[in-house]
Formats: sequence, C-alpha cells, structure tokens
Amino acid sequence: MAIWEMRDLWEADEFLGMTIQRNRPLRQISIDQTAYLNKVINRFNMQNAKPASTPLPMGYTPHISLEKASPELLHRYQSVIGSLMYLMLGTRPDINYAVIKLSMYMANPNQSHLDKALYILRYLNGTSKYHLQYDGTTENNGLITFCDSDYGSDPDTRKLQSGMLVKLAGAAICWKSRKQDTVALSSTEAEYVSLSDSIRQLIWIRSLLGEIGFEIPTVPLCGDNQGSLFMAQNPITESRSKHIDIKFHFIRQKIQKIIQLYYEPTETNVADMLTKNLSPDKYRNCRDKLGLHFAEK
Repeated sequence: MAIWEMRDLWEADEFLGMTIQRNRPLRQISIDQTAYLNKVINRFNMQNAKPASTPLPMGYTPHISLEKASPELLHRYQSVIGSLMYLMLGTRPDINYAVIKLSMYMANPNQSHLDKALYILRYLNGTSKYHLQYDGTTENNGLITFCDSDYGSDPDTRKLQSGMLVKLAGAAICWKSRKQDTVALSSTEAEYVSLSDSIRQLIWIRSLLGEIGFEIPTVPLCGDNQGSLFMAQNPITESRSKHIDIKFHFIRQKIQKIIQLYYEPTETNVADMLTKNLSPDKYRNCRDKLGLHFAEK
C-alpha cells in the first residue's frame, strides 16, 4: 500500500462470482459458484428438470452435424456451453469432460448436441450445492497429480482424449481435459503423451508454489498404464516408440529430479472421469475424490 494505490478489504469472501468460506477451527476453506449456477439454471428454465446422475449418459459420443444450424439453435447452444464453461473452469471439475467434449461442436451444433448440453444442466440441478473443500489438517493432503487418456478414439478425428487433475489439501486445484494433437497408435503412446502434458503443468505449479515460499522437492504423478511409466523412466528406443515426437521425451529429464512416477490402477484413477463418460457408480467414486462436498446450508 506504500507503493500502490489500493485499499485493504480484509479477507475475500467473493471473487469473480465464487463464494469463499472459511472454517478456522477445522482449518478448512471452501469455494462454490452456487449463486451463479442457480442463475444459469433459471435462465434456461431447467429448475424443474429431473436431475441426472452423470453429466452425460454413459457411452454417448457426439458426432459432427452435416446440416447447418439455425441462428436460434446456434445462439442457444453457445449460450449454454459458455455458461457451463465458466462453472467448469471455476469450481466444477466434475463436468470438465462433458463441457469440453460438447464445446467442440459450437460452430455448427444440432438438436442432439443442445439436448446433451441441457442434460449437463440437469446434472447440475441435482448437485447445485456442491463445493470444493480444502482441508489443511492432515499431512497426507499434499500436492499430487493424476493423469489418464482414453484410447476409445474420437470417431470423427481419431484423436484421443487426455485428462489431468492436480490435488492439494484434499481437493482439486487444477484440472484439464483436452483432445491430443496427434493420433496415437497405441494406448501406451496415448498415455505417454498424457504424462508429458501433465508434467508441463506440474512444472509451472511447482514454480508458482516456490515463488510464494512453498518449496516442493518432488511431485508425485500417478498414471494407470505400466508401459508409459516404464518408457518414461527408461530412456531407450524401441521399434514401437521410435516414431513418438521428440518433444514428448523431455519427460525423461524431469523424472527423479522433480517428478516421481507412481502406478495408479484404472479403478481408482480419478482422472478417468476426464477422458470418457463413465457409469453412474464409477462416476460417483471419482467425484468423491475431487474434494467436492455437499453443502447442507
């Protein structure tokens, strides 16, 4: 304040539409976008819609529309996806895959795409009181990352989906679901590319934490593919992997130095929900590990 013109408003209780709550005795902080979510639900008249158990039905795969969308459909679809995007980026990692998947069709959607976008709102209508809760009481809530990829190829582009989730204090602080830039020839290659993407993000997070005084020697990174983990830790060239772009191999320089790789079975890998539509039971198991909690008030 001696250098810049500013005011001290004390502790923040709201930031960019996100509500921040503190429980000092329990050393917990929670953030949510419940107020914004309710506005979105009311805006699209989904307040009386039957809640869905997952953001998208299990096995659903969108396809490119061959007919040009009407201006009304285009506007409504883009409005829904835009509203969902802000929720997904803020406090709802559980809808990341669904929103990113449908956002790929914003240029020319059809009625099926719009119906599934509204299906996500049905899911949010039943989970509107969920919030991310960070717990600072246990020593086992340090920085940890999960990554995964889906080898069930996109039928339109044949490119695979990567998912990455970073947790700190027992809840998600960073998440990403994206289509890979290249077409992978095997599940091992797809997982290896996912590991490489995750490490780039981890390097930035580790650097940020170091700048504010939290030095982290090594960061655990968990994946569910034994082949990709072996390839990352053993700088050898094989006929099945020699075609992989050299830019992905920088992962080997970071292993043991700042990144420690661990195997995480698919059944317990929370990043699995960022790569595909899961069954309701498996989806709930993954969601419970995100740090999302139901707020009774």
